[in-house]
Amino acid sequence: MKNEKNLRTKRLLLYFTHEEFMKIKNRQQNSTCPNMGVYFRKLLFSNRIVSTYRNRSQDDILHEVSQVRKNLELLYVRIGQTEVEDTIGILQILREELFSLDSAVEKMLEVW
Repeated sequence: MKNEKNLRTKRLLLYFTHEEFMKIKNRQQNSTCPNMGVYFRKLLFSNRIVSTYRNRSQDDILHEVSQVRKNLELLYVRIGQTEVEDTIGILQILREELFSLDSAVEKMLEVW
């Protein structure tokens, strides 16, 4: 059975313009609050709200590094399945991927 202290039976109905609602929704989504109810209770009762943010440039660089890693894994599998003469072409692709990885790491170091 639910704890009587946490049982919520009363509602509060509020009306917002679309722009107001979108501002509130964005703030809630950028916080650690999982939903609007938790967000408003924290606001109303002066509880601390933790906001989060993402660094888009770092996310892009990490995505690029992840793609290179996946490509390297595929090349590793292909090398194990190919004949010796086909390996030269795969090694050229591997070299290009390593240059891409080096470039992505340099970008990441510049950001940090």
